[in-house]
Amino acid sequence: MHARAAAEIRPANAGAYGEVPVGLEGKALDEAILFWSARVENEPNNIGARNTFGVLLVQKHRTRAAIEQWETALALDANDGNTQSNLVWVLATAPNASLRKGIRAVELAERALKLAGGVSPILHRTLAAACAEAGRFDDAIATAERGRALAEREGNRELADEFTAVLAQYRQHQPFRDASLQLHEDELQEALASKSWRGELREPA
Repeated sequence: MHARAAAEIRPANAGAYGEVPVGLEGKALDEAILFWSARVENEPNNIGARNTFGVLLVQKHRTRAAIEQWETALALDANDGNTQSNLVWVLATAPNASLRKGIRAVELAERALKLAGGVSPILHRTLAAACAEAGRFDDAIATAERGRALAEREGNRELADEFTAVLAQYRQHQPFRDASLQLHEDELQEALASKSWRGELREPA
């Protein structure tokens, strides 16, 4: 069901090298990471750039580095909804226990949902996952049920079905784990350190 990160991190209609790039692989992903790394370096207060850089790092399984970008972005603007949503999903659902922080995830998710007017089914999914990670399964169930109702009202059958599946886990007191957030420390550091790669960077079309 969740063989991907949250929709906030991996929205279905985003394009390569866009403001929220998704689905990149291999050299294309490395080049996008390097581009946004340079962007963050040149514009350290650019919250959108840090959020996008974090999204790409997650796709590279550099989840710790992504968290650092999102924490920095929230230090710049504690009410940035995109950053809140992305960070919460990782803090709530990462398979690696050292990355998870249930209580903080709930606090951020509740704030994000309030800022969004309380009617976003996606943010209900995120808050439900955070509540489950914090051991608040009754709250997780109630939140997921509200999210399912909102998804059904919007005609989003796929999301409603996801709620149904994850509700079964919460009722068994099982938090959700997103396998796509599994850590794989790999060759990214070498790529980021390569000046020759930086020399190849071009503004995405």
